[in-house]
Amino acid sequence: MNKRILVIGLALALGGLSTSALAGNAGEPGQFYVGAGVGQAKWHVDHDSDIKLDNTDTTANLRFGYVWHWNVDFAVEGGYVDLGKITADWHDTTDDYHETLKSQGLFAGAKVKYGFAGNWYVDGRGGLFQGQVKDDQIDNYVEGSQAVTDTFRENETKTGWYAGVGVGCNLSRQFSLGLNYDYYHSKLDDLDINIGAVTVSAEYRF
Repeated sequence: MNKRILVIGLALALGGLSTSALAGNAGEPGQFYVGAGVGQAKWHVDHDSDIKLDNTDTTANLRFGYVWHWNVDFAVEGGYVDLGKITADWHDTTDDYHETLKSQGLFAGAKVKYGFAGNWYVDGRGGLFQGQVKDDQIDNYVEGSQAVTDTFRENETKTGWYAGVGVGCNLSRQFSLGLNYDYYHSKLDDLDINIGAVTVSAEYRF
């Protein structure tokens, strides 16, 4: 239900706003755009000090939207992001525990962009993040004289939020390159999932 609400809301926003813009609003016309980014994500989760944690992984995103060119550009956008995974390991003489968390999801929000020094710009964005978190756990341990393996899997999707900033250069009216930092928040049961992502991005406007 939450996923349908997010997608329907984004479609109505893009459809209604872009239609009104194309109908002949005053000022410079807007543009549709598509973009992609790739970089590194870092997970911020609470954990015990004796657990070995690998909390960085590759991240990638795809986005699309519509931008109005005013004194400060304004856009509505949506897309998909893969935030990679985190792994946790714990060992002792009788116990070998391994856990993997993965996150991906849809997002929808707004973006503002301010140009300066010719073709350079800074931007800020934020909105809703429909985050899916997958949790896989394997615990190998010895009970008495017998080796036992326990497994646990969980998959949960919840609505959270995202926010980000960026800086870049407009190489032309159609194309730009940028460096971005985005922060995504979602949950798995009562566990807060907070992930920061640094990406290099490219955007094409048409």
